[in-house]
This record gives sequence, C-alpha cells and structure tokens, in this order.
Amino acid sequence: MEDGLLSISALTHALAGAAGAEVATLVFYPLDLLLTRLQNSDNGRTAKELTELVKSEGIQGMYRGLIPNMEAVMASNMTYFYSYHATRQVVKVQLGLRDLPTNPAGNLLIGAFAAVINVLLTTPLWVANTRLKLQRRMGRDEKYHGLLYTVMRIAREEGLGTLWGSLIPSLILICNPSIHFTVYESIKSRLLRNRFGPSNTLTAFQAFLLGAFAKICATIISYPLQVAQSRLRAEKRNPERSIGTLSLLKRLYKEEGFPAWYKGIGVKLAQSTLTSALMFLVYERIRAVVLKILRGRLSSKIA
Repeated sequence: MEDGLLSISALTHALAGAAGAEVATLVFYPLDLLLTRLQNSDNGRTAKELTELVKSEGIQGMYRGLIPNMEAVMASNMTYFYSYHATRQVVKVQLGLRDLPTNPAGNLLIGAFAAVINVLLTTPLWVANTRLKLQRRMGRDEKYHGLLYTVMRIAREEGLGTLWGSLIPSLILICNPSIHFTVYESIKSRLLRNRFGPSNTLTAFQAFLLGAFAKICATIISYPLQVAQSRLRAEKRNPERSIGTLSLLKRLYKEEGFPAWYKGIGVKLAQSTLTSALMFLVYERIRAVVLKILRGRLSSKIA
C-alpha cells in the first residue's frame, strides 16, 4: 500500500497538486478566461477583447465559468499528479530500488504517460469548460449550466465523439506538462542535491521561480497547438472541426499569417507562468506539511 499503485505518497502528491492548482486558478482565473476568448477571436487584441468583455458582461463577467473551471482543474490535476507519482512508485518497486535516480529522460517518459491518462479521462471536461466560457460571446445566452450538465448535453445533442473532439491536439500537447514537470523536477533535484545538508523541500521562493521558469519553457514550445486545441473545442458546428490539427494550423497561417499561431501568447505567458508558480509554491508547502505529519505518526508508532 505504501509503495504500490495505491500508495499514500502518490495520494499526498495528488491532493497537494490539486490544492495548489485550485488556489492558482482562483487567483488568476480572469487571465484564463481572457486567453480562451483571445484564442477564439478574429482580432486577437488583448485590450479590445478585455474592453468588450467588461462592457458587455461587467466585472462579474471576468469570473464567468469559474466554478466549472475549478472542477475541471481539480479533476485534471489530481489525475496527473497521482498518475505521475504512482507510476514512479510502481517503477521503483519493479526495479527493486529504494529511490529512482535523477534522470530527465525517465521523468519525461513517466510525465508523458501520466499526461496521456489525464487527457483520455478529462478531455470531455475541458470541452465543456470551453463551451461555458464562450457561450455569451458566441451568442449562446446561458445554454449550458454547470460542468457535468454541459458534458451530458453535448453527448446527447452532438454525440460522444464531440467530447473528445480535441483529443489529437490534446495528446500532442502532452509535451507541455511533460516538459513543464520534467524541467521542474530535474532542476529541483539538482538544487536539493547541491544544498548543504539533507533536504527534500524547496523554499517558497525557489518553488515559485522554478515553477514559473518551467512553465515558460513548455508554453513557448507548444503554444500553436494550444490555439488549435481551443478552436476545436469551441463550437458545435464549426468547419474547423471537420479538419485535422495540422490543416487547421495551415488554414490559420494562410488566412491570418504566422501571428495567428501565437494569438494571445502574452496573456498565456502571464497566466500560465503566474498560475504555475503559485501552484507549485502551494503544492510544495502542502506536501511538506502532510509528509511531516505522516512521518510524525510513523515515528510515534515505532516508539
């Protein structure tokens, strides 16, 4: 139970990661909403999109879809963190090792495997989440209500296949969390190894900066696919849905030029970097507290 697939350690990481993501989402949600609208906008101008949003929906419009988004974030991050650390535990047990060595390639493979599991299980939630964010802007006044209701309505009206309509770009985008987490874990391991004395936690400032740096690297590399992913999720009857991801990117390039691939990149870098930095800060703090409590209980039992 301690070292297998259902280990307490993996569950601790999952809960800490989900809690960190929820806090970060709550703080920076307006940026996330603005980003989704920019990626599906014809003009792609941040100031204009923000002005239109506030003018048409008020300040409260900046938090439209917050609760469903937090539900999707909770499910997605718990799935990813648990899959990642449970897989590490299984590999460690199978190899008969006390701990896995620091290996960027190994971290990347495990991260990719965890991301595939996450995508397959949670893509319907993100399709529904995108619809909820855009329904006012697309002229759909309150057609969808709540995450699970939206998932069921899409399935009923458009078929189950629509819920996985963005599966291909999402699977390709496993490189994003994989690169993100691999950069984070690799640099973190080196920092802890070089620190004087034994330690298994980063300082709050180190976790914040490292989480931000890792996310910047992953975002710049994979952003065009995120634009395609958002567009494929958005509409019920959209000509783009009948073409592939690469064809969509070619079409955007032909119609709007290279900048279309990076529409909203400034907002994305701010949103993802700040969200990631805060998420990993909270994640490291919660993980350290939980592990301290568990070790204390274990020590008391031994005594």
